[in-house]
Amino acid sequence: MAANLPPDGAVAAQAAGGERQWAIDTHLLAIVADLLNFGNFQRSGKKGGAPKPLTRPRMGEDFSTVRSSRAFNSAEEFDEWRASRLKQKG
Repeated sequence: MAANLPPDGAVAAQAAGGERQWAIDTHLLAIVADLLNFGNFQRSGKKGGAPKPLTRPRMGEDFSTVRSSRAFNSAEEFDEWRASRLKQKG
């Protein structure tokens, strides 16, 4: 039963030390919002300061700075790569 609970739910938050994690779709929406904000900033003639990205919860590493030139052929391949990155950090 616990394997089917959502990653952004209360049980997962308790397991992560009380900090709620975002689901993948929430991260993708945050990326879209950041891109829209920056696009609007560019179209405004760059008046004012550049917009700051939305604050995201920590997930063991700062995913906003993770860069990889590697192409993944499947979601499973990406999951394996991500797990190995998290294991290296942990």
